[in-house]
Amino acid sequence: MFAWLNRPPEWPEHGARSVTTILGWCLLIGGGAPFLWALLFGLGPGRSHGLRVDDLRQAGLYAISRNPQVVGFLIAMLGYLFLWPTARNAGSVVLVACITHLMIRTEEEHLHDRFGEPYGLYRRRVPRYLGLSPRFFGSRDPDSHSP
Repeated sequence: MFAWLNRPPEWPEHGARSVTTILGWCLLIGGGAPFLWALLFGLGPGRSHGLRVDDLRQAGLYAISRNPQVVGFLIAMLGYLFLWPTARNAGSVVLVACITHLMIRTEEEHLHDRFGEPYGLYRRRVPRYLGLSPRFFGSRDPDSHSP
């Protein structure tokens, strides 16, 4: 009954040079690069999984986004969706984005408890994902504009 879950996606029929294929590969590679950088060099595997959290990273990609791993991963997933546009893949992207957002909200509470005001300053200066700085919106709540 669930055999379709284990089937690998078939290569897209829209051709190797179509706009969606080129866009898909660009997003997949473009999102995968910052994801891997943040995972391997930005925080390292131990820190990425909540181990050895001794300081607050604010340089490199973390000066642009508080969650560059997540941004890169979701961009790569969008690329995958462009390469294999199915309802199942679209649902997967939406589900992973929603679950990841909830995970980040929980993680932010932990980081605020762990680092206090330095994390509060970082939150006010750097957006959660990508986009305009929270100060642009004139908000005291740094996440009031984040979906």
